[in-house]
Amino acid sequence: MSSGCSIHSFDDTFKYDENRRPRVWKPTDDIDKVYDLARQRTEEMLNLFRVDAVDFGTMGLTIDNRAAGLLTPARRDTVWELVSRDCEAAYNEAQHARMGVRPAGAMDRASRQVP
Repeated sequence: MSSGCSIHSFDDTFKYDENRRPRVWKPTDDIDKVYDLARQRTEEMLNLFRVDAVDFGTMGLTIDNRAAGLLTPARRDTVWELVSRDCEAAYNEAQHARMGVRPAGAMDRASRQVP
């Protein structure tokens, strides 16, 4: 289980609309509402991979947690921290896009210097 799987979960809700098309943020869109829903779904998905979310002992099974892709609580927290950073970056990009503001350092094609 990596942060890549989790960030895809976030992207599916936040960056794409219900028709699986990239969102184009408009001034009237409630970015906060979509962001909160995307984070909630991502955290719920990530929690499914916690070691303590599955009790294999009741099934008479022993399993290698790493091989199964399960996360210890500490590893889950680390992955969530990494995913949260990516989520916040996506949120900031959406805010800038909605306002028509280009993030610092971004250039359009016309302003690029060709050697």
